[in-house]
Amino acid sequence: VQQIHRNRQYRELRSVVDKASQCIKITNQLVAIKRRSSRVHNTSPALKISIDELNSFLEQVTDLPCHVPDSALLQEHYVRIVEFTERCDRALSKKLTKSAIRRNAEGE
Repeated sequence: VQQIHRNRQYRELRSVVDKASQCIKITNQLVAIKRRSSRVHNTSPALKISIDELNSFLEQVTDLPCHVPDSALLQEHYVRIVEFTERCDRALSKKLTKSAIRRNAEGE
């Protein structure tokens, strides 16, 4: 019975260590991104990644068992980027539609 209890404790400890390692990995990614973007722009951090990459990174940060202080800010930026992209797509779609209508009217 004690052996079973020790095995369970070992598995629980291993799980906690794995989660802590994941926290460290994501934290190191955040630090690397911040350093790299600061060097590129000297002042304001900026990084060129796709929306899908940002979403994937946000999911990784959200799934961490530890608290990441900037996770709420990251989520807020992601939402703003997605909304901006959607507005741009709608505007471009309207412009293309108007352009197509104009070409059809001129061609007739």
